[in-house]
Amino acid sequence: MGIKEIEKECEEIKHNLKKIAEEELKEINEKINVLEDEVEEVGRETEEELNKKVIDKREKK
Repeated sequence: MGIKEIEKECEEIKHNLKKIAEEELKEINEKINVLEDEVEEVGRETEEELNKKVIDKREKK
C-alpha cells in the first residue's frame, strides 16, 4: 500500500469518525431536548401544586 492509498484511507476514516460523532451529538441533543421538556412540565406541575396549597392556606384562615 502506497502513501497515497494510506492518506486516502486516513481521510476516509476521519470522515467516517466525524459522521459518527455528529450522529452521536444529534442523539444526545434530542435526549437533552426531551429532558428539558420534562423538567418544564414538572416545574409547571410543582408551581400549580404550590399555588393550590397557598390558596388552601388562605381559605382556611
